[in-house]
Amino acid sequence: MQINSSTLNVNRILSPDERVFEIANQLGGALTNVVINRIRGPLSAAIVRQAIDLTQRRHPRLNCRIVGSTDSPRFEEGGVTIPLQLVNSQDDNQWQNIVLQELNQKIESDKYLMRAVLVQPVGEPKESTVSFLIVTLHHGVADGTFCIRLQADILTYCQKIAAGEPVEAVVRLPVLPALPKLFPPSMQGYSGVVNTIGCLLRLVSQYVAHRPETLGFEQYQTPELRRANVVYRQLDETFTQRFNEVYRKEKASEQSALCAAMMLAAANKITGGKKRDICLSCQSFADLRRRIQPIISDEQMGSLASSTVTFHTLKPSMSFWDLARDVKQEIATNIQRNDLFSMMLASGLAVATKGILLNQVMASVGVTKLGLVNISHQYGVFELEEINAVASASAFPGVFVVEALRFQKKMFLNFLFSEPSLSQETIAALADDATAYLADACSD
Repeated sequence: MQINSSTLNVNRILSPDERVFEIANQLGGALTNVVINRIRGPLSAAIVRQAIDLTQRRHPRLNCRIVGSTDSPRFEEGGVTIPLQLVNSQDDNQWQNIVLQELNQKIESDKYLMRAVLVQPVGEPKESTVSFLIVTLHHGVADGTFCIRLQADILTYCQKIAAGEPVEAVVRLPVLPALPKLFPPSMQGYSGVVNTIGCLLRLVSQYVAHRPETLGFEQYQTPELRRANVVYRQLDETFTQRFNEVYRKEKASEQSALCAAMMLAAANKITGGKKRDICLSCQSFADLRRRIQPIISDEQMGSLASSTVTFHTLKPSMSFWDLARDVKQEIATNIQRNDLFSMMLASGLAVATKGILLNQVMASVGVTKLGLVNISHQYGVFELEEINAVASASAFPGVFVVEALRFQKKMFLNFLFSEPSLSQETIAALADDATAYLADACSD
């Protein structure tokens, strides 16, 4: 399909999958994407402001808002100013407080689809100054892969501005059409409907047959009163390298190994440490960019991620790597059946029910793997020391979720959860347990 930057693609009705994210956004920012950049160097708000403005010219969707009725929302281009807030603080952990605020504050989508906060110490920025640039994007227009790639655009412009280099004419990237139009022919029209119905029937029958257990609710709250929170963990270079070596040797995958660790931790919590068979479900999120022809590059703005759910019976005698291989095989089977496309097409159900599906516990655990962050760490006088990404999980009550990525030979594990359905103490213990399972599986 020819992708162009026509007005038809820019100013159009939201597709069902985009509308789901907008419904969630109106429920206090549920599913919002937040990227955290730790930057060393003389970064100022003035430089960031100019860089964001140039980035907005490069990506036309950033110059859009969502207007119209709730039954027929549409993108409208023009006149958008991306908010940038400067926070001066001597507290080294202030960035974590800002991230929580961003995760729980809806995007004013009738005004903008992205905002940013620059957190840095009081005083003139120096070469040794450490700043945190926190960028929040509407999930309906930006998946995790794009959100990470966008930071390279912003920092490249920061580099040019700081060096006094003239910024040549900004190349305006084409705007993607509604995602279903990019799907393979077998997932469009009547055949797409048939395949989607088949996927949903199969999913329901698996739920009925397996009856997967979940962590449940420590405390129930309606969607609009839930809060997203995060527990951060980091694997050092040695641990990360060992993990990469072992999962390949065991013929598993990074995704399936993380799923196994998450399920084992959840099973231990649910059973109270007792040895018994337990069935759990795992929702694995996956990138569609390389499953579409022609392939959609990471720099193309859009939300091209989907998920598939697999079911597993954990037996006391089952090894970590047997479970990981089972997960890998089940995910591969579902992908072969085009379930990733079907789940996106099924998003119309959430629209039809006005988001009522956000009240349901969708899986026992969830895993989002962004993989290796393939952007530079050096931008002239600015060094990107760390980059991390989190999503608001307030729409996933009772689910133990991790978002994982690798940068500069380290792995960052961000355990996302919805309060008060699960408490920070519970998730911190589960995070430690999951990390311990990974360590044990990778030990000699």
